[in-house]
Amino acid sequence: MKKRIVSLAALILVSYGLSANATSYKTLGIRGTSHDFAKSFGCFDGVTGAMKPGCTPKVSASNKAEDEICIFCHTPHHSNTAEVNAPLWNRALNTTNYTPYAPSQDMKATVGQPQGLSKLCLSCHDGTVAVDAYGTNAPGAGHTLADLSPGAGPGFGNAAANLGTDLTSDHPISFTYDAALATADPGMWDPTSKVSHKGDLPSNPGATYTNAAGTVLSATIMSIPGSGSSDTIANDMLEKGNQVECTSCHEPHNKYGWNKYLVKNNTGSGLCLTCHNK
Repeated sequence: MKKRIVSLAALILVSYGLSANATSYKTLGIRGTSHDFAKSFGCFDGVTGAMKPGCTPKVSASNKAEDEICIFCHTPHHSNTAEVNAPLWNRALNTTNYTPYAPSQDMKATVGQPQGLSKLCLSCHDGTVAVDAYGTNAPGAGHTLADLSPGAGPGFGNAAANLGTDLTSDHPISFTYDAALATADPGMWDPTSKVSHKGDLPSNPGATYTNAAGTVLSATIMSIPGSGSSDTIANDMLEKGNQVECTSCHEPHNKYGWNKYLVKNNTGSGLCLTCHNK
């Protein structure tokens, strides 16, 4: 049987980290994660809560030691107010012209240029602006996500983090997902009535098992059935104007503990199937 082209998102979720098996659960909070730039650039280890011995922090263009976590995105004063939903934003919003997701013939939504909170994410993740180009730091003075060599810069070492400006093969963002779209596309749940279960809880965090060779491996982490929010997709996962944005699937501060900053467990494509009626 000819495989039906999946409408709306085509489930091309690689670059946004929505793998079919989200089997990892971390301690809540940003410390020690890949978004902890004090760990990448500075000398503070958020996991141990101590300074790294013999460490020399990287220095910004303004000769300031880069040993903070929040400053790369947020500032208590003189923030960028260009995006009204950006709390105390400390970075410029890109004016880059992106190549958006290329829809299939079955797609019922219209995808435009990245908007809203997605532009905040792309201010690092399109790989064009220095990660430490925040506040008054000179753009380009630091390290972009295009600097992925483990032996250079901070050594991010994860090419999937650098989405680039061509988003044609990434999950679409900045489109309207409402009841009308669900009516036009029966492959989507109605976001005004479908419960999101965002922030579901793991039933076996950190669980392991031993295989036949005696090797200890991480077990697939399952969610407690029915855990998480009892509110709708529309209220929990969509931004202003019923828009799907990066933050529909990711929470950058690791609020929920799932790997890749997901808002819920994706084991068995659980996150994908929140919206996709398959």
